Amino acid sequence: MSKRSSQLSTEGYQIAQKALESKGWTKEFLASELDLSSGTIHKFFTRKPVDKENFAKICVALQIATQEVIDISKFQNKESIDKLVADIRQKYQNSIIQRCGTMKVLDMTYPIEINHIYTTVNILDKITGRQRKSIDELTQKFDRNNFDRLGLPQVVEKRVPGLEAVKKYHKLLVLGKPGSGKTTFLKHLAIQCISEQIFSNYLPIFLSLKEFADTDVKLKLLDYICQKLADDKVDNNSVISLFESGRVLLLLDGLDEVQQQADNYVVREIRDFSQRFSMNRFVLTCRIAAKEYTFEQFTEVEVADFDQEQIQSFATKWFTAKNSNFDEIFIEQLQENSSVYELATSPILLTLLCIEFEDAGDFPRTRTELYQRATHTLLRRWDAKRFIKRDDVYKHLSVIHKENLLSHLALITFEKGEYFWKQQDVQKYIASYIINFPESPQNIEALLLDSEAVLKSIEAQHGLLIERAREIYSFSHLTFHEYFTAKEIVAKANPEIFNDPSLLNLIKYVFYKQWHEVFLLTSEMLKSADVLLLSMKIQIDKAASHNRHLQELLAWANQKSIQVSSSHHPAAIRAFYLCLAAGICILDNTSYPFLEDWEFLELSDLLELLDSNIQLSFYIGNALGFGMGNFHAPLELVDSNLALDINLAHARAQASLLYRIANRDIENENFTSIILCQADDYEYSESDEEMINKHPIDDNNFFNLDKALYAAINLIDNQEFFDEVVKLYEELPQGVYDHWDEYYQWYKNNSGAWANRLKELNKKYRNIDYDWPLNNAKEWGLLRAYCYANKLLLDCLNTHCYVSLDTRQYIQETLLLPFNEIEKMMEIERKKLLNRDEI
Repeated sequence: MSKRSSQLSTEGYQIAQKALESKGWTKEFLASELDLSSGTIHKFFTRKPVDKENFAKICVALQIATQEVIDISKFQNKESIDKLVADIRQKYQNSIIQRCGTMKVLDMTYPIEINHIYTTVNILDKITGRQRKSIDELTQKFDRNNFDRLGLPQVVEKRVPGLEAVKKYHKLLVLGKPGSGKTTFLKHLAIQCISEQIFSNYLPIFLSLKEFADTDVKLKLLDYICQKLADDKVDNNSVISLFESGRVLLLLDGLDEVQQQADNYVVREIRDFSQRFSMNRFVLTCRIAAKEYTFEQFTEVEVADFDQEQIQSFATKWFTAKNSNFDEIFIEQLQENSSVYELATSPILLTLLCIEFEDAGDFPRTRTELYQRATHTLLRRWDAKRFIKRDDVYKHLSVIHKENLLSHLALITFEKGEYFWKQQDVQKYIASYIINFPESPQNIEALLLDSEAVLKSIEAQHGLLIERAREIYSFSHLTFHEYFTAKEIVAKANPEIFNDPSLLNLIKYVFYKQWHEVFLLTSEMLKSADVLLLSMKIQIDKAASHNRHLQELLAWANQKSIQVSSSHHPAAIRAFYLCLAAGICILDNTSYPFLEDWEFLELSDLLELLDSNIQLSFYIGNALGFGMGNFHAPLELVDSNLALDINLAHARAQASLLYRIANRDIENENFTSIILCQADDYEYSESDEEMINKHPIDDNNFFNLDKALYAAINLIDNQEFFDEVVKLYEELPQGVYDHWDEYYQWYKNNSGAWANRLKELNKKYRNIDYDWPLNNAKEWGLLRAYCYANKLLLDCLNTHCYVSLDTRQYIQETLLLPFNEIEKMMEIERKKLLNRDEI
């Protein structure tokens, strides 16, 4: 049989005959349909050699796979084909290494070898944008009132290593967002193949479809491939023999980069070629949503975003390749900022982050600067760096207009709390923006069609908007949604006047966690942040002024900050005592301390932000029991006044807790036995079970009580108070394990009264340990909101925003003060100003 002919195998004949019968065709009808002679069809079904192209045509018409029916036994013997593959691989090796062995993107000063930087690509079997999910399903784990970064949303589909998919499927269409690593993946496959790591008996051929489409003369794909390999002294017959033998790994990169006028031609060539030489392996890449293509023989998969392991692997390889030891610092700083970390799930943006970090060993000073570079990369530089000119269905939109459109969309949806949008809704938002351009149609239907084209183009070309599920869209990262929201606020605001509508509209969200990043970005972007920060301060203080209990608590914390002699800033002292009061309240008002959410975060974070040396937080551990402490700080509290108060309060709270647990009503209370020493993998013995039933609490908490009170005694400088506390200390049972029954009787019968005596001493001598009314949702929620908003205010103040020294000083001095004290300070300042004017 000649190299240009094929014939059916024995099994292939049966498959072909069944296909003909299932269609209800005669052989004469098939011949007329394909415009072939009856003799050709007769030869085909009698298993005689038929011209290669005619054989493929008949298979396509019958909808059968060529590789399943062709008789390969008549080809050149395996040994000669193996030798041909080896010879061509040797000739072609240098070319494939030169073309695919390195990568150089964005502002990289020199290329890096693929093998040094490549990080395993994972793929999703199910295309994300084609899943049928509602907005409710996408946001089912999202609580707007307890906002934690969405992740928008976490991918739950099974991830499969990309190489496994290539091995599993002969024809693979790899879809992905811009910069998701599709080209790098193909180059890696080519290098792995030519170096005999995978498919050692195949010839890898890497082609840019953009280059194929841009040739002056439109060539057939086979002729183009032959022309490329001719540069390496590979003759056309050898190339054809390899394809006919099914020994080529054909890597076709960037279908989305083909311009519209060449679309149909390139798609038709890929279809015809992959059908004609169907026994080979094909991997084709294209951006998601670029264009509507149908390749019936190809299995479609999607490149998954990087996960944490991939991010760390890439960063380590990157900095190692650059002979830098920044990788650990880079990962550490990345993990400290969840907004920036989100961007790192995109390989191109992770590359940008590495480049930004490379020179200075740090990220840019402001978030805004970093996000500007990230959006600029996706909107302009990524295609421009590779000389790709795309079909612009929204030609009247410059890059600035695209940014303005995204900002317009971001603010509208963010204010509504909409993080996912139906396609019809987002098209209306886009239409409301582009209608103002003279080129836009005024007819609503035509305008919505234009809006759809704009939406698809932003998704395909820039990846800033993506389809999360069928006809459900969002920003690709919550970070971008927040950035463009802040950008729109700043564009509309006059930062020099109070009562500016845009800033007033923003300030009403000062207590909403989901607006945290928007506030930070807005303060950075404004020419001057004075008005914004002062307006935030007024809003926070006025909201707190309406609650008598909160004002009493703030007044007490302020009083304590005046009473204690300390080198710490008064605002930090006030925060410490607010923290202490809240901590005692939690321990005193819950019968079950293992809360899933201690709801203490805003208070402890605020204190840490003000002064990291006096942190106060809860701890839970199998060796420590639970309670309060300076858990995160490297050293114990240096300030003796603060150390004394926390130890006294802690000891009293532990004693009260012991009494409540020992005297609980098991039958009538929703209470569970507390075994504080329990570890996840601890296996109980019979003696353990007996101890649990008899003594439902471990002794760690008693030891914490003992330790805290002993520490307090060593800090007391008032003799009368000292004597009283020592007396209490001497009443504590000794030798718990040796006298367990005595200890048990003490904490069941006496610990409550003992705690009350210590509580009275704490009030009398230290002005602490009061029963603040923080045990209901309203009061507790208000305190949390107040502390959260003040931390947000400090976070904004600590950004690289431009703010006057007077504003900065005023905020720091009045932070966490009761409203009447703030009014007094403001009155003093007004009098000073009046006196200056009179002079």
